[in-house]
Amino acid sequence: MSATRKEREEFVSLIAQHAGEFVQFIGANNRPVPYCTVFQFARRLMRYGATYIRIQEDACNAPHARYGQDEYNARMQRLWEARLARNEKKEARIEQRLKELCAAFGCAPVFSGDPRGATIKISVPDGFTNDWGKEGICVPTS
Repeated sequence: MSATRKEREEFVSLIAQHAGEFVQFIGANNRPVPYCTVFQFARRLMRYGATYIRIQEDACNAPHARYGQDEYNARMQRLWEARLARNEKKEARIEQRLKELCAAFGCAPVFSGDPRGATIKISVPDGFTNDWGKEGICVPTS
């Protein structure tokens, strides 16, 4: 489900209020994380969040292997398994990038594999939360 304009604007506002200032951070491969504004930071979080929830939905909706499958179902099962393998690699890359990006702003991402709620929450330095579990600020597209 796509986030409404109001939800996206509210998220950007919350991140601007509660995220720390940008600090120089050295990420993977000893490369510095490129500077970005808080607005760009929030938009990037929402973009990664949209991809991350699609990966979690695929994992949830994947068909389970059954005994006595016909040829078509066996072929579809193999295609799903290949897709899930690609998604696992993409999920690991997204998690690493989000950790690096959030560290540059003094935040930390909190990941959840359950697509029924927010799959990514941002734990901010001042401890503000807007979720029931009191873990962080929910990324609206995740």
